[in-house]
Amino acid sequence: MGSAASADIQASLHTASAGDVQILLKGLSEASRNRLSSALAREDDLRKFSNSGDAGDAAISVVTGSGDEVCRVSKRSVRIGLDLKHRINESEGTPVMQQRLVVDGDVLADDQDIPGLEEAGDLLVSLTRMPPCTPVTIKGGQGNYVGVDNAGTIRPGPRFVWHMAQAGEGMYTFQAAEGPHQGKYVSALRGAPYSSESKLEATGFADLWAIDTGGADIFYGWVRCGPFSMGVRDATRTTETKDGELDIYWRWQPNHYHLASKKRGHYQGDEAFFISVEGGDGHVPAVQRGD
Repeated sequence: MGSAASADIQASLHTASAGDVQILLKGLSEASRNRLSSALAREDDLRKFSNSGDAGDAAISVVTGSGDEVCRVSKRSVRIGLDLKHRINESEGTPVMQQRLVVDGDVLADDQDIPGLEEAGDLLVSLTRMPPCTPVTIKGGQGNYVGVDNAGTIRPGPRFVWHMAQAGEGMYTFQAAEGPHQGKYVSALRGAPYSSESKLEATGFADLWAIDTGGADIFYGWVRCGPFSMGVRDATRTTETKDGELDIYWRWQPNHYHLASKKRGHYQGDEAFFISVEGGDGHVPAVQRGD
């Protein structure tokens, strides 16, 4: 059955009596009846959507930090963050992995339902274009991968993927690539080293990190994660101690990571990690050895 004929029959069904509907349907093949039923169901769904208060024409307006609108899509055409990122990519070309979307001050994760879709009126979404990144995993300390829990605490756990991006000479950011805090960054509380006052958390603010390298013998014997070790230190801050000004490195704890004050390059087992490129069987380093 051609599309034009199907449309004519569909229009007839809207005005026909119950008896006439039965006569019309009896004259169709089973395949045609199924196609017609699907079309009517889709039309009914759209009618319900239009009557839900949205009026069927509300849009999502995607704007940059300067306020320029770079993409505008119908609310009905997307559901989750990843849907919207694909539409932005089609509209203005920013790769999906380099998009950071914020709605009402909160980062929109790829697998998260877009808030406000059922509300009347347009929805404003802010787009930040991030530098190219590399998917990585991070392992070290006394074991397990560096990940993030539901509360946003960076902690040891199962395998977890991060987006590592260069943010200046020798400086990097780490952005959660999965989970409920996808799109958020590793940052440290501004408290005392060697305590939960300086623990690492996933937030909307990206701290900058530098990577020092050293021998594999720095790892604990039961956690030799790679051919050489890496110490991750704050690239922009140091701390004053009785021994003078020291760098601050990620340090493993059973239920979180916090910062430890060390002389440059003198990290130890609890501060030793290996950052590997995702898909490289855990053996391809994300940075080259430079010690």
